[in-house]
Amino acid sequence: MSSTTSLPERSWISPDSIRFRKEEGGGLRAEWRSLCGGVTVRRLFPLSHPNSAIWVGDRSGNEWGVLRSLDDMEPVSLAALIDELRLSPFLPRITKLISLRRRLGSFNWAVETDAGGIRFTTGPLYETVAELPGGDRLVVDRDEQMYVLASDRMVDRKTRRKLAKWL
Repeated sequence: MSSTTSLPERSWISPDSIRFRKEEGGGLRAEWRSLCGGVTVRRLFPLSHPNSAIWVGDRSGNEWGVLRSLDDMEPVSLAALIDELRLSPFLPRITKLISLRRRLGSFNWAVETDAGGIRFTTGPLYETVAELPGGDRLVVDRDEQMYVLASDRMVDRKTRRKLAKWL
């Protein structure tokens, strides 16, 4: 007997079969098949496939299904969904390294991102920076906030020089 036989069957959601709307309080509401109510959405592959494989579930964590793509989605639904995905997860892309300083085993970062200037602290770089396919790196700070550090070929020369000292 396979160990996967006890897993629930995944429901794939067709983009033209679900409707999303923003609620008055700012949450996301959806209607799909016989299901209706407040939902949570998450990108399953936020770095490699940001516009496909979107998990949809109720606010208690019960899965409704997974959107394979955003193609052919009704425009109002698409706008509401994109707005919600923009907030969750917050995954800024580091475009420029202003400074990276070591202090007592921690590293203090000052960076420019697509979300503006940010300062954060990480532990040892070998524990908090991971290489991603394509050359980008994932940086996780002390508060478990993640950042994408663009590959060396995508950052300016000064940033490359600063990174070469530590990575």
